[in-house]
Amino acid sequence: MFICLARLNAQECGFVDTENYQTYDQYHFNRSSANVDIHCINVCFRIVRDNNGTNAAINPNIIPQVLSEMSSKFNPHGIYFNQVGTFDYINSTNYNNYLQGSSPANIPNCLNIYFIKNFNHNPSLGGIATFGTLRATIKGIHATNDCTVSHEVGHALNLRHTFRCTSTANGFNASCAENPFNSVECDIRGDLVCDTPADYTTMGGNSNVNNPYGLNNYNPDKKNIMSYWIGKQHFSPGQGERMFSTIIGAPELQSIRSYNCANVVGPSKICRSGRVDTYRVSVAPIGTPTYNWSVSGCLQIIGSSTNSSVNITRTLPSTSNSTVSVTINGSIIKTKTIRTRCLFGIFRMAGLYDWVSKDYGDMGLIIPVDPEDEDLDDPVVKYMWEIHEQESEPTALNSENIKPYFVGSLPSEKNIFTSSTNQAIVNWGNISKSYLITCHEITQSGEKYLISENYVDVGDPKNNPCFKNNIQSIIAPNPVRNGLINVVVQKPENTSPCNYKDLEQPQFFNSELDKVNNSITIFDYQGNEIYRNVFETNEFTIENVNLISGNNYVVNLFTNEGGFNQQVIIAE
Repeated sequence: MFICLARLNAQECGFVDTENYQTYDQYHFNRSSANVDIHCINVCFRIVRDNNGTNAAINPNIIPQVLSEMSSKFNPHGIYFNQVGTFDYINSTNYNNYLQGSSPANIPNCLNIYFIKNFNHNPSLGGIATFGTLRATIKGIHATNDCTVSHEVGHALNLRHTFRCTSTANGFNASCAENPFNSVECDIRGDLVCDTPADYTTMGGNSNVNNPYGLNNYNPDKKNIMSYWIGKQHFSPGQGERMFSTIIGAPELQSIRSYNCANVVGPSKICRSGRVDTYRVSVAPIGTPTYNWSVSGCLQIIGSSTNSSVNITRTLPSTSNSTVSVTINGSIIKTKTIRTRCLFGIFRMAGLYDWVSKDYGDMGLIIPVDPEDEDLDDPVVKYMWEIHEQESEPTALNSENIKPYFVGSLPSEKNIFTSSTNQAIVNWGNISKSYLITCHEITQSGEKYLISENYVDVGDPKNNPCFKNNIQSIIAPNPVRNGLINVVVQKPENTSPCNYKDLEQPQFFNSELDKVNNSITIFDYQGNEIYRNVFETNEFTIENVNLISGNNYVVNLFTNEGGFNQQVIIAE
């Protein structure tokens, strides 16, 4: 064991390298599945004063700032903090000066973060922490200085200095320093993390005594929180993995894990009856937890309600928003509000025709946004558009053939476009083929939801005389009486089938619509689907539709000829 005492400034840390520090590989095998979002750790803030209650190390008003800085550094690596209580005072002049033998007892089941006035044995220290002790001690004047708290908490979660023992009182120590010419050593020397470049310093670049490699051969990350460089900003992904894995596998840390940071993760809206969505708890299982899911409003649980995830469906009608709740270990309750009165229904139209001519050129796409659909706990941060084509029928490309592509996309992925706005531009190229255009919302937590799915045929207009506005429909009576709707569909007269496809050949994407005659869907003005059916004739009657007197409804008509028509009706 050793204590680093080489440099007299605020970056100095009294880290103790104990025998129970584990390698990444020793814990990595315990990593949970990709569905686990975060780990939650209990933290307790403790302010030390002198025996008489004076000379407090910090003003407690800065604790929210300290916790915010910790969250900003650890959250990107899936580590979240639950503050237990607010803070407490410890009246001990000896510990306020960190005198030997004066350590107070930890509050159990949390990482204790102590703020003291001085390290009398070494005034240069800004903090000290050791893995397995569940405590970190910080000099009060450095509580909000250059990530000192995050540095010490990193030690408590199994991180070492990036320059581990490269400098000693006798000069450079190559026995534990990472060789900058040998990447194989990265997991056995230095801080044991391979994406932190070999660092040479505890003294600001002056540690070259007996250095066999030469300072010019080092290129350390001077923003790394576990270094001694000024202006620290981040942990490396490898350091995040090391902490994340240690939290799962280290017996020393199990008592401080918590469910209090957990959230219910899943779609913030369910707009279509019969669709099944999955919701889960965002925190990794701790021990053998119990779960008990419940729902309210027009939601219903499908299958088991006692696992870490649950399947939910919606029943009709929707009269208000609903909730999905889970009780963890019989006492911790987490709830998510689910919007079931949706403006746009399950999918949103993206301004697309279901058929465009070859060489149509650029078309602007836009996904409608309903502000009431926004999940304030997990807002949408970007949209991802994709063009899909039938892989089993590859198109032979030559210099004159152009596939559809997104304007502004990466050259290597022209069929994918990601943007912070709800808009995209697609060029349809000049190849006759069917395509599927999808759009996903991606939320702040990384959840990905399909919100638009539109089928488009690209082809020569001479082979497809139909156009979406050529289809007309008559609905009578309107206002509708007694839930009875008569529909007459009028289509253009053509000598050839009103579709450029050979319907006897296998179809792709549009096959369902191509093989039916008239598909009818009715929505209320909140976007709730209340009726859906397919009719094989152009004259038919819809019966027993549950319409509320005085309310308006939208009738969508799709035909196998590629037509689309929309009308508004009112219930008498």
